Amino acid sequence: YGCKKSKWLSPVGPILANSLIIPFVLYYAYGIRPLWFSIVTVAAGEIISCGFLGMILLFSLEKYRHNLFT
Repeated sequence: YGCKKSKWLSPVGPILANSLIIPFVLYYAYGIRPLWFSIVTVAAGEIISCGFLGMILLFSLEKYRHNLFT
């Protein structure tokens, strides 16, 4: 079942990718400025949603792993 460290590192990829890609889409497609503010707010949202809530979901589903993924 994978490495124990990978559980804690699993939200890092989506957080970094979305924090770097989405602000540029907002900037070029919609003209939302300043760019640094979009980077900060998107990163904060990703840390909350993927980092905190995603890890809570991961650890709560861990208890039922054998029932869900047989």
